Amino acid sequence: DMNEPASFVHGAVGGCRNQELNFPPYIPQLAYRSEGLLFKTLCMEGQQYLPDGSPVRHYDVHNLYGWSQTKPTLDALRNITRERGIVVTRSTYPSSGKWSGHWLGDNTAAWNQLEKSIIGDAKCEGFPPSSLTFSSKQNNPVWIYDELFSFIQRQDPVAWNSTFEGISRKVLNIRYTLLPYLYTLMFDANAHGGTVVRPLLHEFVEDKTTWEIYKQFLWGPALLISPVLEQGATQVNAYLPDARWYDYHTDEYIGVGGQFRNLSAPLGHINLHIRGGYILAQQSPANTTVYSRKNPLTLTVALNDSQVAEGQLYWDDGVRIGTC
Repeated sequence: DMNEPASFVHGAVGGCRNQELNFPPYIPQLAYRSEGLLFKTLCMEGQQYLPDGSPVRHYDVHNLYGWSQTKPTLDALRNITRERGIVVTRSTYPSSGKWSGHWLGDNTAAWNQLEKSIIGDAKCEGFPPSSLTFSSKQNNPVWIYDELFSFIQRQDPVAWNSTFEGISRKVLNIRYTLLPYLYTLMFDANAHGGTVVRPLLHEFVEDKTTWEIYKQFLWGPALLISPVLEQGATQVNAYLPDARWYDYHTDEYIGVGGQFRNLSAPLGHINLHIRGGYILAQQSPANTTVYSRKNPLTLTVALNDSQVAEGQLYWDDGVRIGTC
């Protein structure tokens, strides 16, 4: 956390010297764009030194700071525990994903940030969007359902009334039931560089309609998630790409896609659809994954137009290092 590196002094107490570096011609469209690159960090002309003694400007190495922490942290964790571990970092750079996960920082309980979380979490593990972006701060959004409960300081399910507790249990049970499918996706991402959470265009690249869809996403190639992103909404206008689709909750065949549909989305219901041609491995959840892994595995077989389906399952002890 705060490993960008971060500073609550913008640049330096006496100001920065190099305007061109601190206010370059192009700055990403961020809320603090007018503050320049020095916002909550060092002056870009700040002098740093590489291990061999070579001088570099902070401008050239800012994004490498968090990147350089990920592998040593993971190595230390493995050496201490002699088992697998998970490292997540707020600051990343290309190739960081080989050693760590990524979290998005201080998200708040706001509808616009719920929408942004889908775009920002194309590499995260959670389901539904509520679990995709969680930090340790108390101002996090709670969007397990189709409403945000931002007025509650404690945002764990047991802090709510029995109605919301029941909805939470229902949704989280779906997530844990799908862990074998998710685990297999994680293995594939680790071993072959695939994606776990992906935009629709990754699977339907020739369908130009999918190129601009950012309010829906897929788990792997087979599970389509269409969340409600507007307060008070009881329907979601979802695009179903050209394939056979089945309702996850009822197994009902809903027809061939290639069009938008208005889907009912009452409180506590998240629209999930399985793509024809795929097999999803599932397992009944228990109080912990140690016990759930002892439960029988089940398969959901969703046939395509040719009445064919295929799938994968990766399974190991979940503990040893290097089994992938």
